[in-house]
Amino acid sequence: MDIKPNYRVLIVDDHELNRDKIKYILEDIRQFKLEVITAETGPEALELLKNEQFYMIFLDLNLGKVSGEDVLKQIRRFNKHIKVVILTAADKEDLSSYVKKESIGYIHKSVKKQPFQEIVIQLINKPE
Repeated sequence: MDIKPNYRVLIVDDHELNRDKIKYILEDIRQFKLEVITAETGPEALELLKNEQFYMIFLDLNLGKVSGEDVLKQIRRFNKHIKVVILTAADKEDLSSYVKKESIGYIHKSVKKQPFQEIVIQLINKPE
């Protein structure tokens, strides 16, 4: 019997369609069993992160009222080690130096399912 590693991940995106699409893509990765939790807002995500354990966060940079970068700064106040993957429609060059430094990767929202999954697999396998 093949036992797959289990990971709990959090998707933070203010658009339900994006959350659902990313959740579907993540849950369809065969190398890992991913338990996917979603949050619509920064405050909702922060509350989850303070009360529950996650291996990785997929964080949209444009969350409406609160920027993803502000949420990332708040996360880093109480959790320096959680892996954060940035989700954005912007180009990587447009990310701030803080976001680049504090995240382990970047996924453009327009990327198709298979490349998205390949990036996630690489990021999960990336050494600490």
